[in-house]
Amino acid sequence: MIEYDNKKTIDEIVTNNNAVVVLYYAKWCMPCKSISQSLSELKDNFRDTIQVVAINVDEFTIIALEQNVKAVPTIQYYKNSLLYLKESGFRTRDQLTRNMNALLTVNSIEE
Repeated sequence: MIEYDNKKTIDEIVTNNNAVVVLYYAKWCMPCKSISQSLSELKDNFRDTIQVVAINVDEFTIIALEQNVKAVPTIQYYKNSLLYLKESGFRTRDQLTRNMNALLTVNSIEE
């Protein structure tokens, strides 16, 4: 998982990768810590296929506002530069795995 460093915009990250998962989190958020841990563990399974980026909403408030993030954790799944799925709240490792596998198998957002 890559910690967002503000060197590229979210649009650049999404455009330059086929599949991207963006986690919006806060350090004080316990569900965020759990999801972050799960995504870190899953990164090896999806290393060559999905780019995972974590954005601290306390450090990058403007980005969170631009992306309409209203709660943490929020996860956005992008495929071919388009938003495929956005969800907020705690997700188990199994749920994250299912969503990441679905992201890889979808051919277009209309599916």
